[in-house]
Amino acid sequence: MPRPRFTLRVILAVTAIVAYLAWQVSIVQQRKAAMTGTHEFVVNMSPRAGVDPIRAILGDQPVRYVYILPIDDYTSDTDRLAHLFPEAEVKPIEDRRAFD
Repeated sequence: MPRPRFTLRVILAVTAIVAYLAWQVSIVQQRKAAMTGTHEFVVNMSPRAGVDPIRAILGDQPVRYVYILPIDDYTSDTDRLAHLFPEAEVKPIEDRRAFD
């Protein structure tokens, strides 16, 4: 029985596909971790845009709003969450007493 032979092109293509899938899995995990964060509130009602179909298969869900409690310097959190949830509106909560 002859040994299967793979060309360098096939190996590079498979490596690129696996790397892309690993990247998408890490994005889904980061988004899920952000959804269970301590000072972020995520609202999933009628999102404006969906997520990538591959990420939807991996369990990701589109988000419409992300609200942040304004604790200390929350601008870095706002930027991080806006990058993680490009389809959502990221806003600070105006009246914090409603959540205490």
